[in-house]
Amino acid sequence: MVVALVLGPIWAAGPMLPPSVSAADTLPACRYDDVETAFTSPDDWQRTLVDTIYMVGRSYRPTDLVPVTEAGISGNGSVRSFVIPDLRAMTAAAEAAGAPIAVQSAYRSYATQVYTFNYWTQTYGHSAALLGSARPGHSEHQLGVALDLRSAVASAEWGGDWATTAAGAWMAKQAWRYGFVMSYPKDASPGTTCYRYEPWHYRYVGRDEAAAIHAAGTTIREYLWYEAGNDVLTGPVSSASAAATRVPTPAATRSSPQSTPQAKAAAVATGSTAPSAAALVSGSSPTASPEGAVRAIAGPPSGRVSGTPMDLLLRALGIMLGIVLGLAVLIATDRIDRGLRQLMRGVRLA
Repeated sequence: MVVALVLGPIWAAGPMLPPSVSAADTLPACRYDDVETAFTSPDDWQRTLVDTIYMVGRSYRPTDLVPVTEAGISGNGSVRSFVIPDLRAMTAAAEAAGAPIAVQSAYRSYATQVYTFNYWTQTYGHSAALLGSARPGHSEHQLGVALDLRSAVASAEWGGDWATTAAGAWMAKQAWRYGFVMSYPKDASPGTTCYRYEPWHYRYVGRDEAAAIHAAGTTIREYLWYEAGNDVLTGPVSSASAAATRVPTPAATRSSPQSTPQAKAAAVATGSTAPSAAALVSGSSPTASPEGAVRAIAGPPSGRVSGTPMDLLLRALGIMLGIVLGLAVLIATDRIDRGLRQLMRGVRLA
């Protein structure tokens, strides 16, 4: 009877997860890992989540890449063909508003990202490279739907807070209308996005999805996790992450002297050693790539309650059901006991 009362609520509440498996009902805390993302096909471009944890493989390469210039925008690189119509419309609107934009960087293959990340490792050291560059497979650029933008005006240097320039400010306010969303916005970076604020980095998600993200005031990472089905990413971390690198806090990186590789890389990110406009336009070295800017990453997102209200309600109902079942077993056992006693009393009388 006691066993029924104790085990009933536990059974109703569901199976206990082993220590290596997460409930996956909240956005994962920021860390460096190499876990295959849930949606690895280019056909699932709207749902594919890549960040410091989740990645696509070496072979991920869209087959419909076209030059960005087909959208009437200056710059280099390619994007997927279905991005072109909205990119063309956005380019024209920005031009009409007196805030012309250009492309600094677009699609990057896995191999290109290997080169970029290795460059930063050789130049500033591995720790600084981890802070400043997406590791191969973890870059949104590999999806073929991400753009690093700059001002089309040659005299407008890239660096610092691009959102304070005419082109950057226009993009921050209007890009969502054309299906583009800033991946690492200021008010959510690095705590939620796991990367430093990047006002030039935009990902195309489509007009409907961009409108939803804009209306909710959320980030692409949150939207993909909670609304696009990426919360199915449960289970143990990859074997490579037995010694997975935890993301350092900004306070730790800011305390370094200016002579350290971390400080030098951070200077690039903040624009105090921003590359020249000519280098940016030519894209002659990884230093000119906005994605190369150091992203000082913080720890886990805060303020998120584990589970939705419906999840908590269902769990409470499950516990109550377990208690009811336990009581039912207790009552049934008591009745059986009484019946047996009465039967034995009758046998004695006979």
